[in-house]
Amino acid sequence: GLYLTPRMTRDECRDAIDGPAGVCGFAIEDALVNRLLHDLTDFAPWEAGGGHDQRRRLGRRADQLPLMQHVLNLLWQRARERNDENIVLTLADYEAAGHLAGALDRHADEIAASVPAEHADVIDTVFRSLVTGRTVVDAVRRPTRFAELVELAGGRRESVTAVIDAFRAPGVSFLTPAPPEPLADDTIIDISHESLIRQWQRLSGCLAEEAQSADAWNQLLTRSERYKAGTGSLLTGLDLDNLVDWWRRNEPTQAWAARYGDNYDEARKYLDDSVTAENDRKTREEEGQRKLIEAEEAARTGGRFKRLSIALASFAVLAVGALGAAFYL
Repeated sequence: GLYLTPRMTRDECRDAIDGPAGVCGFAIEDALVNRLLHDLTDFAPWEAGGGHDQRRRLGRRADQLPLMQHVLNLLWQRARERNDENIVLTLADYEAAGHLAGALDRHADEIAASVPAEHADVIDTVFRSLVTGRTVVDAVRRPTRFAELVELAGGRRESVTAVIDAFRAPGVSFLTPAPPEPLADDTIIDISHESLIRQWQRLSGCLAEEAQSADAWNQLLTRSERYKAGTGSLLTGLDLDNLVDWWRRNEPTQAWAARYGDNYDEARKYLDDSVTAENDRKTREEEGQRKLIEAEEAARTGGRFKRLSIALASFAVLAVGALGAAFYL
């Protein structure tokens, strides 16, 4: 289940770090505890603050506990790999993991790198589908059926399964549900905590790309609807070039377009018609330029022929005159 808790104080965070160690029988270096508390303070000061970036500050405060939980779990796993009996969480492991703010980002990148190469290209597709929002500040989770993720990935069920299994593996838990629950078509896939959206740089980049694609699609859809209603025209110039470039780079599908109002066939036909009309216009323009060049060339050729004819006629007159003079003499 989910339990909502108020923000923990510094002393409560110390208890949350030390307490499990005492219960479960492992040790934590004092230097690590002090460093964690220091980094927690730097990440999101305990004193309340306001200002225009209040939402970002609230997000960082909400991420404090999940990040602390993640890094401690990561350190426990690595200490256990070294020694099952005398487990000690160390400051050296903490620094190697990337500290509080960087551990989650580095760990998520490591998991992404572990996905087999033949499946890795759908990682961004999966995570872009599991998030909604325009910026990291307002982004939230978007629980999605497994079957929809497969459809958004172009039917690549095996690849989507490989990605989800990698990110929900024991000790990782970036995605839910946890194993061994099987992945059926109606299984709801979700991000375990929104801190992943804010702290994994790759996912933040995916969110920005998704927002740009949504903007491009909405622009195309709006222009298409206006054209159909007789209040707009086909795309031309820079607008056409930008949307054609976006379409070729992203290759949007009907399943993806359904997230943003659908009308996929209508929008695609509008873009195709715009490209056709632009190509026809360029063809006519090139044909007109060709005819103009031919006409200019013909005019220059005619001019040269006329001057040559005049010269020949003059030469003939002079020749006859010379012949007459010779005869007279």
